[in-house]
Amino acid sequence: MRRKRRKVRWGRLLLLLLIMAGMVWGVVRGAAYAVQSFTPPAPPPKIVKPVSPYADKAGKRITLLLIGVDDSTNQSSVAKGQADALMLLSINPEDNSVNLLSIPRDTMVTLPGRQGVERLGQAYVYGGAELTMRTIEHALQVPIAYHAALSCQDFAQLVDLIGGVEIYVDQNMNYEDAYSDLKIHLNRGYQHLDGLQAGQYVKYRSDEMGDIGRMQRQQIFMKALAEQVFQLEIVTRLPDLWNHAGEYLKTDLTPSVAFKLLTALRSDSLSKMRVELLPGQAVSLEGQWYWKADEEHARQVVNELFYANNGK
Repeated sequence: MRRKRRKVRWGRLLLLLLIMAGMVWGVVRGAAYAVQSFTPPAPPPKIVKPVSPYADKAGKRITLLLIGVDDSTNQSSVAKGQADALMLLSINPEDNSVNLLSIPRDTMVTLPGRQGVERLGQAYVYGGAELTMRTIEHALQVPIAYHAALSCQDFAQLVDLIGGVEIYVDQNMNYEDAYSDLKIHLNRGYQHLDGLQAGQYVKYRSDEMGDIGRMQRQQIFMKALAEQVFQLEIVTRLPDLWNHAGEYLKTDLTPSVAFKLLTALRSDSLSKMRVELLPGQAVSLEGQWYWKADEEHARQVVNELFYANNGK
């Protein structure tokens, strides 16, 4: 007896094929999603900083520009105001030698892209840290790799963060300026300064030395601050302090470079640190006072601080 052929139900077959195709498509899509999810993202494009034309001559030295920004408007911001304090910190990681050069804010310079002479402090007003770095590089022919800027209010908070600084105040300091809400009252003698008092100490200039005396005290304070940071109880807190410092400090320092700087400063280099003021004299031009660098003497000092004994 002949067996009956079963009738192909094309509707069911088509439905089955569609279901199978959907399953295959789902597997493929799922695999693609899994690969996409677990594949590490492409690294962000590397930001390449412009190379200074003086970099080769500097060897392996690392030069950092420290900028104190005037915030007399009582706004804690490094984005406003002019540069009130300028220092070049140079460290040779090969022998851990450390040098510091103070540059008067009223130094007579020519700003890139502008005509005529200006005070160096104005560079920060026109172009922030970048223009300030370029101006100093051009004027002194020194490669500056990094910068760190903070306002006076941020400076005070940063000093409080490390617990204040022990320092000898060389004279009684009393001065008030209602316009900028500045009040300075410090007694002569060895004492522990908190952030507010430290700000008064580094800003005081109401004596016969004026700005020169103020810059000398800023240099003394920087050294005392560094010594305070590397006391044992502070060293153990450095990672946490570095994280908090980011709230106050505007810098392009990378953690690896910061570690190199800290390593150098933790040696006995602080006791041997050479501190200089940009050689020059005060001059008057069209009713305005400037600090005019002594080119020959300044070149000698710059060579000794930033180019001598450089490893290649």
